[in-house]
Order: sequence, then C-alpha cells, then structure tokens
Amino acid sequence: MSKRRTIIPVSDNAVLRWLERVERVDVEGLRDQLSRSAEVGLAYGAGAVVVSGGKLILKDGVVATVIRREDHPNYLNGVLIAEIDGDVGSRRRPKRRRSG
Repeated sequence: MSKRRTIIPVSDNAVLRWLERVERVDVEGLRDQLSRSAEVGLAYGAGAVVVSGGKLILKDGVVATVIRREDHPNYLNGVLIAEIDGDVGSRRRPKRRRSG
C-alpha cells in the first residue's frame, strides 16, 4: 500500500506576494497597465479587451479575469471585444544591493 502525500493548499495571496516580493514583479505597475487598457474597452462598451498576449474580461466595470488571447470561451459569444495595440508586461524591479 502506498502512502498518499498530503497536498498543502497555497492561497492566491501567497502566490501574489511571492511574485511581488521574491520575483520582484511590479504588481501595482501591472495593475495600472491593465486598468488603463480596460478603460479603452469600457469607453466603447466592450466586454473584453485584447491587449498584448492576453484578453481582459470585463464585468460590471471591473477586470474580472484574464485569458490567453487565442482562447474564446462560450460566454463571450456576441460580446463586443476591443483590441488595443499595446503591451502589458510584468516588469521586474531591480534587486536591492546590500551595502557595506
């Protein structure tokens, strides 16, 4: 009989903090870029915004989720999709140097 390994759940907050604090991803900068891209789509009444390699799914004025550009979920049938010529990237902050 084999012993099953216990899988410890990892919260979304823990993953986000890892990206922010260890991988040094500028999370707030990325949030700002996504927000600015979504504003363009909302101005045209779009339910989704295609930008860079992804598609921002908008619901009630909020970026609810992100899917890959090539994915076409069934719930987007008949939804206006705005396409923006731009780039949204996860810029990394430079690592701090130790003094001394």
